[in-house]
Amino acid sequence: MGDITAFTIPYLSKVETQRLYQRLESVTYPNELPSPPTPWSYGVPKTAVDPILNHWRTKFDWKAQVDNINRFKHFRTNVIPGDGQVHFIHERGPEGSLPVLLLHGWPGCFYEFLGVLDRLKAQKAPLHLVVPSLPGFGYSDPPTRAGFGVAEMARTMNLLMLHLGYDKYVVQGGDWGSAIAKYLANTYSDHCIGQHVNFAFSPPPISLPESFAPSAILTALSPIWKHPVAVAKYMLAHFIAGYDVVYGPGTALALQESQFILDEEAGYQRIQATKPTTLAWSVGDSPVGLMTWLLEKFHTWTYHPSEPARPPKSMAPEQFQFQLAEEALPPTISMDDFLTIVMIYWTTNSAASSFRIYYEAAHLNERKTFWSSYPSPKGVEPPMGIAVFRKELRKPIREWAELHYNVASYREYEVGGHFAAFEEPDIMTEEIKSFAKLVRDRS
Repeated sequence: MGDITAFTIPYLSKVETQRLYQRLESVTYPNELPSPPTPWSYGVPKTAVDPILNHWRTKFDWKAQVDNINRFKHFRTNVIPGDGQVHFIHERGPEGSLPVLLLHGWPGCFYEFLGVLDRLKAQKAPLHLVVPSLPGFGYSDPPTRAGFGVAEMARTMNLLMLHLGYDKYVVQGGDWGSAIAKYLANTYSDHCIGQHVNFAFSPPPISLPESFAPSAILTALSPIWKHPVAVAKYMLAHFIAGYDVVYGPGTALALQESQFILDEEAGYQRIQATKPTTLAWSVGDSPVGLMTWLLEKFHTWTYHPSEPARPPKSMAPEQFQFQLAEEALPPTISMDDFLTIVMIYWTTNSAASSFRIYYEAAHLNERKTFWSSYPSPKGVEPPMGIAVFRKELRKPIREWAELHYNVASYREYEVGGHFAAFEEPDIMTEEIKSFAKLVRDRS
């Protein structure tokens, strides 16, 4: 493994700054439908872009944001020969602290966790905190070989923690970070002794076989004798009584919302999982194109208090699209914070390399890392903590989650969304502290 060297987030040069602002001043606006059903039904509207673009041009101070980021201790190192440098923040806690690895996803980055870091440091929490940029994101070098998906991300993160001298650690993750966290906990359970996620999938107790091969059919039917009561409850809910009757009020709506996300909000996945480089030619070449590509997610995947209240019972899936707020960003995320994430992607030219995890995971059949709990080679499954936020894309059913994972902590919140640490740093700070204590007490 390579040396660990201190790193400073760089400013933009004068030439780079001039080039950026020239691009921001010469925007070609798309031809929008004059009267869409709702402002966001066809994508990011001009009414949402203009205020943020104007702020970027006239008020946003990248240098001040860089100075703020550089308050933390940044490093870069090589952990796998030939795979380039990994960037990470490393803030040590008091002697004897438990190491915690905090993992982002797309379209986030390490910056999401700075509010949590500030709070944990101020509280002198007994934690050593490691916040990397995943390979291909931000200030970590992009992978230069095909096949760098969830497994390779997890291998890199485990080696990083060992390189830092942390033989035992806990991991927390959202989005792709949750898939990597699950892979770490189930593949490297000698080292990763606990996993906490805020993006948890809970597949039903039984599902259709992947094929008509006898082995696939037997695998699909195996839950019947592994947990027959859970299968019976699922069949009762699905075919007879309804999900709310069997699992509690709101369950059917949560499942409908999840299906709506798959049907109406997953187009970006298909593009990034099939032709990521083609997309990057436009998104990576236009700062406003990049900003709007990210803005759609920071709008749709976050909790807006102005959104209509959750209905008391299920509604037709086509109605869900009318539940979105009109304002671009939630009150928990400022324009400066959002634009800082955009600038991290822009200044590092990491659009294409960040998209590629979708391609690799799809072509390596690693999507199942979101759905499955892999048996550890050692037969040990570390405890899992789950935090479910109001606007999360896919909400787990607790009873199903407990069939697949060693759930030690489970909490639901009526605020927050997909970017939990970014939107609700106070809650996530307490989640991380309490889960770390739980793991420490069990060790």
